Amino acid sequence: MWLYVVALLLGLFLLRRWHRERQTHVLITGCDSGFGNLLARQLDARGLRVLAACLTDSGAAQLRAATSNRLQTVLLDVTSSKSIADVTAWVRERVGDQGLWGLVNNAGIAIPTAPNEWLTKEDFVKVLNVNLVGLVEVTLSLLPLLRRARGRVVNVASVMGRVSFFGGGYCPSKYGVEAFSDSLRLEMRNFGVKVCVIEPGYFKTMISNVENLEKNFHNSWKKLPEEIKTSYGEIVAMLKLLQKTYNSDLSLVTNCMEHALTSLHPRSRYSAGWDAKLLYLPLSYLPSALSDALFASFYPKASVVSLSVSPRLCLEALAPSLCTCCIRDPAPDKLPEDLPRLVPQTVEGGAVLLHHHIWGHCPPPTLGERERSRFGAADSVWRVSPNPAPWDIGIHLLRVQQSPRHREWCKAKLRITKITDQEDEIRPGCCSNPGSIKWGPSADGRGCHRAVPLPRMWLYVVALLLGLFLLRRWHRERQTVPRLSEKHVLITGCDSGFGNLLARQLDARGLRVLAACLTDSGAAQLRAATSNRLQTVLLDVTSSKSIADVTAWVRERVGDQGLWGLVNNAGIAIPTAPNEWLTKEDFVKVLNVNLVGLVEVTLSLLPLLRRARGRVVNVASVMGRVSFFGGGYCPSKYGVEAFSDSLRRELRPFGVQVSIIEPGGFQTGMIDPAPLVKGFVRLWERLPAEAQTAYGRHYVDKCESIPTPITPDAKSTTLLHRLSSCRLSHVTDAMTHALLSRCPRSRYTAGWDARLIFLPLSYCPAWLSDTIVGLFLPIPASRIP
Repeated sequence: MWLYVVALLLGLFLLRRWHRERQTHVLITGCDSGFGNLLARQLDARGLRVLAACLTDSGAAQLRAATSNRLQTVLLDVTSSKSIADVTAWVRERVGDQGLWGLVNNAGIAIPTAPNEWLTKEDFVKVLNVNLVGLVEVTLSLLPLLRRARGRVVNVASVMGRVSFFGGGYCPSKYGVEAFSDSLRLEMRNFGVKVCVIEPGYFKTMISNVENLEKNFHNSWKKLPEEIKTSYGEIVAMLKLLQKTYNSDLSLVTNCMEHALTSLHPRSRYSAGWDAKLLYLPLSYLPSALSDALFASFYPKASVVSLSVSPRLCLEALAPSLCTCCIRDPAPDKLPEDLPRLVPQTVEGGAVLLHHHIWGHCPPPTLGERERSRFGAADSVWRVSPNPAPWDIGIHLLRVQQSPRHREWCKAKLRITKITDQEDEIRPGCCSNPGSIKWGPSADGRGCHRAVPLPRMWLYVVALLLGLFLLRRWHRERQTVPRLSEKHVLITGCDSGFGNLLARQLDARGLRVLAACLTDSGAAQLRAATSNRLQTVLLDVTSSKSIADVTAWVRERVGDQGLWGLVNNAGIAIPTAPNEWLTKEDFVKVLNVNLVGLVEVTLSLLPLLRRARGRVVNVASVMGRVSFFGGGYCPSKYGVEAFSDSLRRELRPFGVQVSIIEPGGFQTGMIDPAPLVKGFVRLWERLPAEAQTAYGRHYVDKCESIPTPITPDAKSTTLLHRLSSCRLSHVTDAMTHALLSRCPRSRYTAGWDARLIFLPLSYCPAWLSDTIVGLFLPIPASRIP
């Protein structure tokens, strides 16, 4: 009879599950079209009570016409606090004491999207307000109803929340969604609420509509100054390539959402689409250098032709470019009279380097009718690198018109051995006579053909190559840029901490430091501790006027030389607390300083940085890798990582290098226990009674660590402060290397905790990292076993 009993129990379970699903309420945002619209129809067909939030009346009417009477619609603008409050009250009326089972945060936008230099602060804020701030406010408003039902939160991020492929606010916002979801998942699992993240690849929705993106690109292009237009050229063609990779089967995403809402054991993350699983997810685990190289092949390039010439002819052809940047006829019989004076400037240690013209740094010269008929509309363009490296001997890259007539002229005038479509180069050891090398594609991509027998003991060869690679990396990183006394570096947040120490450190090395402080007292103390070379200026990164004034001030001091370095160090961490204790304003306060302010400062100074082919150093955190506490700090640092990655890939062709600093725990004013605990207690006191009962007073007692009105007998310092290092030079040394090394790294991890705990933790599966981090977090009073 056991079989009958099992069948009866199974039937009762399925009947109970069916009954519960019929009483289950799910709120979905962004239901006008795309994923939200399809999910609403899909869940309605399963019998769930769907509350569909749409932006427009027409979208709501179309959805009601395609579904049953169970589905109800409401208008919601996630950027409006009033609209969110009205929808929260509307949902509370419909769910009653049962609570809200599911919340799907699907609303989002992607436009404006373009290279970061084309955009403004307002363009970034527009996307962040919808994709991140709106999502946070909707979730915080509905958390009490979700806790009551022990329900589900499903946040729609993107593969662009793992890999930052293009500029604009979309990638930073999706990185922020990942951070907010991770910290919320850790906090809510004690109450039985499960938080899931959906990471779709490229799907055919309104967000990825090519016509809309092209229109957005052209609108941004029209607003650009001529200097930037000349530098970038036309890059809209990349959108056509992306269109071919779009997936039109939206059910791959909505099935993941449905599973997250209805499964007894949902996953923490869902990757939807073949590109997300096989391309972007593996890419997110690769080193920055390798992922940058792979992404570089997808970025649009100008027409580049590689030419090999003799070293003597190289000097003759390059000399005019020092004074004109563009030359029409580099034949030896038409060299300028000041050639003897210019040739020594071309050579440094016997090396000559021509800069890579992917984006076309120099506009083609204006040609007369006779020259245009002879050579075509486009002409050869050269530029000499200001810091040629000893091993870059005879690298020649020209941008020429792709016509047989022009190629024949280049061969005749420059005595070219061969013209190819590859970016070839000459390196020492390839051949004793560079002019006689035959060029073309090769196995190693260097353009120099040489047959190398494969050794039998290839394991030893691999070990040898690895050792040589590490030795070469060590040697390259030890080389510093020349003429330090002529270089200007702007550092934000110099009142104390890392910025203050870095300013004094660079001033001692002879650089011209421009230190931006928030207060007059901080600026005065810094000037008293440094030489007369260091100059200070007051800067509030949340004020557009203050940033514009500082940009003009910097432009006056650097002149035509440009700005060598920008260190974005300014940041705050308070308020920090469990997400449910906070409001939209608490998140926005931190985001405006740590992310939006950093973006605006960088965009304002990019023209000066490109002029000097300088460095951008953005101070993120290990909390930009692992998010385990609430508030705006972790989402902002995740956003800094995304912005820095896309900026690095865009500015690489211009010679500007972008580095990220990821410090662990260091004893700075940002983690001072006194203000942290004071802010924590203030947030606790403003909580409603229901939330205070859920968390319990002991939750506050364990989170704080110094004497306070709540725990007057506490004598120990916080765990965070105990583990923090007092040697700030570990971080400032990394910043200095990023600014002064010839070959800086993309990322610097500072501190033993960052290297041994947080960095490995960031590569762990979500369930494992949650388990490890959960051991150190306090347990609320109403915890669900």
